[in-house]
Amino acid sequence: MMRIDRIVPPLPRHPCRAPAIPLQPAAPVAPEAEGSMCRRNGRRAPLLAEEGKGPLFRGAAAAQAGPSRATERGKDRHRPARGRPACFEASSLVLGLLLAFFGLASAQTVELYRDHWSFDFIQRLTARGLLSPLEISVGPWLREDLAHGLARCWEHTSRSAPFLGRAEWGLLVQLIGDFSEELGDRGIALPAAAAETHLLSITDSTLRAHIDALLYEDVRSRRGTAYQPAELKSLTTGGILARGSLSRSLWFYLDARNTATRGGEVPKKERFDPGQGLPLITSGKTVYTDQATAYLAGRTRWFGFQAGHGSLWWGPSARGALTLSGNIPPFDFVRLDAKWTRFRFTYLHAGLRSPFGQKYLAAHRIDWLARENLLLSASETVVYGLRGLEWSYLNPVMPYHVAEHHLGDRDNNNLSFDFWWRARPGLAGYGELLIDDLTLSASPLRYWGNKFAFLLGIHWLDPVGIRDSHIRVEYTRIEPYVYTHYDSINRYQHYDQIIGNPLGPNADEWFTEISKYLGRDFRALLWLSRIRKGEGSVARAHTTADGPNKSFLSGIVEKQTTVGCEVRHQIRRDLFVVLRYHQTWMVNLGHQAGRRAHGRSFVASFRLNY
Repeated sequence: MMRIDRIVPPLPRHPCRAPAIPLQPAAPVAPEAEGSMCRRNGRRAPLLAEEGKGPLFRGAAAAQAGPSRATERGKDRHRPARGRPACFEASSLVLGLLLAFFGLASAQTVELYRDHWSFDFIQRLTARGLLSPLEISVGPWLREDLAHGLARCWEHTSRSAPFLGRAEWGLLVQLIGDFSEELGDRGIALPAAAAETHLLSITDSTLRAHIDALLYEDVRSRRGTAYQPAELKSLTTGGILARGSLSRSLWFYLDARNTATRGGEVPKKERFDPGQGLPLITSGKTVYTDQATAYLAGRTRWFGFQAGHGSLWWGPSARGALTLSGNIPPFDFVRLDAKWTRFRFTYLHAGLRSPFGQKYLAAHRIDWLARENLLLSASETVVYGLRGLEWSYLNPVMPYHVAEHHLGDRDNNNLSFDFWWRARPGLAGYGELLIDDLTLSASPLRYWGNKFAFLLGIHWLDPVGIRDSHIRVEYTRIEPYVYTHYDSINRYQHYDQIIGNPLGPNADEWFTEISKYLGRDFRALLWLSRIRKGEGSVARAHTTADGPNKSFLSGIVEKQTTVGCEVRHQIRRDLFVVLRYHQTWMVNLGHQAGRRAHGRSFVASFRLNY
């Protein structure tokens, strides 16, 4: 690990350069750190489908009301394995891995929580060349990886930062303070005022923990012919965020939240069917939902480990990756990470929720930092179910394509490649290719069995010399039948949501975003989204009646155009107010030719991490 014996100064008066700092031994640092809160990772344009009621994707949800014909035919073939239950096997595996970690080196292998205010800013630092793309190629981003990069970033910028704007420099100082504990372990001492405080910090002989209280309040208004009836909702979220070490080798992380929704339609009965989404609890006119991320973690000199309930995503897209997206609910999982100077390996095995029975996701990924400005990655995933854990998929380095063949060629296996390239400081391009199925002997564009998706994007900082701003442009295309499977248990879904990009099959999108920081605490954002979606959904697999050929955007094409804006203001540290408005126009709504609709949505949000 890097050690920098440097005293971090308070925010300098000059916006672009820190004063000279004499080297001296680092002072002891109180065990305080954690991020402030405001935004979700990779904020997406607020599609009407975001809250589960969007007409653009209504057909996909309706199609999940019952099992497919393929599932009925395959029930006898996919009986659950007898003997020890899968949970026993998983528990034994997790326990064995945990025991292997006791007594090993300590490191904070817990995540930076997904609502942290800095996600957009960290991507800016990466595009500038101050952080390595290898450190943020897999999410949730680990605090130790970010701290390692921030230590290098601070050493560089505290000497000379002529390319940082006033807002960026203020954001960097605040972010450094949020990582005071990790940076203190690397020899960087912070003034007391720079480090973030916590509701409660505990230090004992072997225990070190930080606890924060979370409070969100959202007021949402939706009007127009796209929203019938019109809605006015209040969403109040309370939660707790805790992280710490149980020993030098074992860490824990907990993010538990409960949301009370008032206004709008109240379900006639409580909901626990995974095919309909997350569980809903009703009490009078109030609907309650809850969600938690909770796991244990550790790290050796060679690899890291997590086991519990959480999420994982990877890829260069800030909106919705094609292979593993951050837009789905958490799941039970085991994760392994190994990282070297230019390589990183990640393995995941997770349990998924489905109305058709128990199913699992296995995934692994290799990242290669070919050059300081070029990251090349390859990954593989497989979804299987209605049987116990497969040892072939528990092997982190086993090629799943080979394993699936030896297991009967009955699972849903995908392969993907992606890249991230910094053409120059402040300008980055990226892309991802997902291969669901591939038949080399048939036409790649016409044969239905050649199922693929791709996305391309650019991220440009300070365009035409406008300081503290950025432009992001991204195009996504998903061919027909991508994510589908002839056996319903193997659909590429968790609950009722696609594990990959939420657009689903037979769709594409152009997305443009313009952002500007007006000082450290104020950010303005504009975006434009243009979506086209042909007929079909993840719930409808190919049948012989469809013929051997496919046609992109086949059937009556729904078209949706959204224009939106957002302003975010940090009133005081970790206290944010966010105002968001968007207008949407739709053509051929519900795949009905000539049917038009429009809608407008306004959201006022309050965010507090105390």
